[in-house]
Amino acid sequence: MPAQQTLLSVSEAFKSFKNLRDLFFKKELSQKPKLPHYRKSGGLFKVAYPAVGAGKPTLTNDNKIRFPLGNQINRWFQVKEFYLPLPMNLDFKKVKEFTILPKNGNFTLSVVTKTRR
Repeated sequence: MPAQQTLLSVSEAFKSFKNLRDLFFKKELSQKPKLPHYRKSGGLFKVAYPAVGAGKPTLTNDNKIRFPLGNQINRWFQVKEFYLPLPMNLDFKKVKEFTILPKNGNFTLSVVTKTRR
């Protein structure tokens, strides 16, 4: 699932670029749009884990979030998953998506939750 989320992100960026380019050629946009830039060679990209479907994060009995890494990573590095502690103020049942973002040499966990309307 994380690979699919990455591909969706790239696809959305290129759709947006195409729409902006069309507006530019119709003279409805003054600045020419640039192709999306993601990372330098060897750089890191965000990884999204939706809370549904195969490969979704699960909660362990000791309140840790288990993030599966998939068969290919396991074959290459002999690592099946990694764990992060569940923040005390987070209701795991309300989580829609976890995103791991590389920033300034560190990793940040971003969480999208369901809200009531």
